[in-house]
Amino acid sequence: MMTTRNVGWEGRGVSKSEFRGWMMQYDPASNKLIPYAAGMRSPAGFGTNLEGDIFVAENQGDWIGSGRITHLDKGDFAGHPASLRWSGTEGSTVELKEEDLNDDFRTMYNAREKLGKVKLPAVWFPHGILGISTAAVIADRTEGAFGPFAGQLLVSDQGQSKIMRVALEKVDGEYQGVVFPFREGFSSGLIRLNFASDNTLYAGQTARGWAATGGEQYALERLKWTGKTPFEMYAVRATADGFDIEFTKPIAAGDVRPSAFAIQNFTYLYHHNYGSPVVDIEDNAITSAQLLDDGKTVRLNVEGLRAGYIYEMKVSGLRSEDNDNLLHDYGYYTLNAVPGGGSGESLAAAGEVAEDPTASKRPTSMPADWNGTFDEEITLESALGMRFKQQYLTATPGAKIKFTFRNPDDMEHNFVLTSGKMGDKVGLAAADLGLKGAASDYIPDMPEVLVHTQLVAPETEDTIYFTAPTEPGTYEYICTVPGHYKVMRGILVVKGPAS
Repeated sequence: MMTTRNVGWEGRGVSKSEFRGWMMQYDPASNKLIPYAAGMRSPAGFGTNLEGDIFVAENQGDWIGSGRITHLDKGDFAGHPASLRWSGTEGSTVELKEEDLNDDFRTMYNAREKLGKVKLPAVWFPHGILGISTAAVIADRTEGAFGPFAGQLLVSDQGQSKIMRVALEKVDGEYQGVVFPFREGFSSGLIRLNFASDNTLYAGQTARGWAATGGEQYALERLKWTGKTPFEMYAVRATADGFDIEFTKPIAAGDVRPSAFAIQNFTYLYHHNYGSPVVDIEDNAITSAQLLDDGKTVRLNVEGLRAGYIYEMKVSGLRSEDNDNLLHDYGYYTLNAVPGGGSGESLAAAGEVAEDPTASKRPTSMPADWNGTFDEEITLESALGMRFKQQYLTATPGAKIKFTFRNPDDMEHNFVLTSGKMGDKVGLAAADLGLKGAASDYIPDMPEVLVHTQLVAPETEDTIYFTAPTEPGTYEYICTVPGHYKVMRGILVVKGPAS
C-alpha cells in the first residue's frame, strides 16, 4: 500500500511535518511506514499502470511549471525541494538536499543532467489547455469493454471538470508519452475515478472549496462506451528522426501529407516561482509523412528534435477510410529522451517568452501627467472557490484610478476589465489562445480588453494605473485563466458626473 502525506498550506510547498511531500510504503512485517519517494508538492492522486508501476499526479505551483504525472520508483525525487528536509532521515534512499536545488538550472531537464537524481515527469499537461488541477490516475483494465484505449491511463482534472487520456512508452528505460483530450463537460470537479464491475467509469466530483467549470458543488456521474470507435489519435511513439502517430482507425491514404500535421515544442522554467509561462517555443519542420503498412500509423520525419521539451501536435484535414473526422485533433508528447541517444539542445538561457501585444494595457507606472496623484483607489482580492471577493465595484467617469489586485488564493488569477458586458466573449477568446495564452497571461489581443493585470501568483499582488471609462455604464471584469471566467467575474459600475 502506498500513501502520500501532505499537511498544511502556506502558498508554497513546505515540509514542517516529517515526510510531508513524500510517498510512503507500508511494511506489514514491521507495521511501519518506510520512505519511498520524495519531491511532491501537493499531489491529488496516484495510480498504477497495467505493469503495476506507480504514477503520481501533481498540480502547478512553486517549482512546478504545469500539471504532470510522474512515474515513481523507490528513492526517486520528483522535483519539489521542500521535502528534501527529511532526506537524511533513517530509511530514506533519497540523497539530494534542499540546498542542491536552485533557479539556475532553469529547466528540470538541466537539473537532471547536472544532478543525475531528478525524476522527470513522464507526461506534462499544458496548463489551461489540458487541465489546471490534475487529480486521479487510473488505468483502463477493461480489456476493450470500455472502448479502444485499453491499457492506457485516464487522468482527471478538478478545475476544468474533464478527463485526459495518456499513452506511454519507455525510452532508455524511462517512461515518456503523450496526453490527449478525452471527455469534458462533467458537472463538478473530478477528484476520483473508478471502474465498476460492468466496465463503466464512475467519476466522483466536488468543488472542494475551489470552483470547477462544471458549476455544481458535487456530483457522481457515470461514463459508458457507446460501442462505436471514434477516429482519434491513439498513441505517439518517438523515433530517432521524429514521431510515429497511430490512429484508432485506418486513414484515408490520400489525406496523408506533411501539411496535415503541425508540430512545435516548448518547455517550462524550473524555479521557486509559482508555475511557469510557456518558454523557448520553436516550430518543427516536417519533412515527410508516410503511411505505414498497418494503414493506421503515420511516420513523420521532424527536424529540430530536442530532448527535455514538450511537443504540441496538431492534425488537420485527415479522415478515416470510412470518412470520419478526428474527434480531437491535438495532443502533447513529452520527449525526455530521443531514441538512439540524441539529446538535442537544452535551454541554455532563461527562455524567452513570446512578445505580448497586450502589454500596453497593463500600465504599471503612474502616468506623468497625473502629477503624482490619483482620484480613486480600488483594491480587489480573490477568494476561495475561484471567485473575486468583491463582485461589485464603482468608479466615476474619467477618474484616475490606482488599482491593486491581491491574490491570497492558492492558485494563479488575473484581472481583466472588459469594454462592457463582454466577459463571456473575452473569456472564450482567452481559452482559445492555446500555448500563446500560457505565454501571455491568458490575455487575448482584442479591443474588448480595456486593462488587465499580469497573472498574479498566490500571496502576491499587482498594481496598475488607468483612467476609468468616460461613458457611464456596466463593465464586466473576469479572470481569464481557462475555466475561471465562468465563475470568477464581477462588474465595475461607472456612474456619476465626469471628472
